[in-house]
Amino acid sequence: MGLTQAEFAERLGADTVTVSRFERGSHLPSLQRLERIAETLGMPVAELLSKSTNLCTDQSLLIQDLIADLSESDRRFIIEMVQAWTKKLKS
Repeated sequence: MGLTQAEFAERLGADTVTVSRFERGSHLPSLQRLERIAETLGMPVAELLSKSTNLCTDQSLLIQDLIADLSESDRRFIIEMVQAWTKKLKS
């Protein structure tokens, strides 16, 4: 969003130290604060959480969101590229 910590903290209704702690992972936000963060970023909480995980199922949801608006042929192209790269990385 191009915001500084101070600008984001102001939109969030928090102080910059709190935002910095969240970014570093030294503190976790409450559910209420997490909802406010997602709202401030303009995304659902589920999307915010899925972007911060290494679970394959969550990452597949990110890919799904990225290709959702593409044509069928473009989605097929992406799948073929992923298959090729997966094969290459496994070898």
